[in-house]
Amino acid sequence: MRRLRAPLINPHRVRVGLEPLNKPLQMDSSSDQLALFAVSRHVACPPPDRPPRYHPTGYFFPEHDGWQPDPALAEFLEGGEPPVVISFVSTEHREPGAVTGLVLAAIERGGRAAREMIEELLG
Repeated sequence: MRRLRAPLINPHRVRVGLEPLNKPLQMDSSSDQLALFAVSRHVACPPPDRPPRYHPTGYFFPEHDGWQPDPALAEFLEGGEPPVVISFVSTEHREPGAVTGLVLAAIERGGRAAREMIEELLG
């Protein structure tokens, strides 16, 4: 994964006058005192060789007093069974076609709402 991320990040670093990095997403974790990661330990299981200074904090959620979802989103959420979210965040896959097939199969098994949403997104 590291080999895939550096070519994506380093051109932007160089463009703004910064040195390219071997492991650009881990440079903040090189502190010898503490490194906080905004991820749930239930989503990204800590590897057994994780240094003791690495701490998953859970996700950060900004406070928005009075926030209301878009009416279309609220209608969707109130209109049936709870949705399932499939997110790839920054994950890269060697076989994206196989992953797509698995996701589509899961959606197909998930019911009508998921199929309708996918059909709408795919046109």
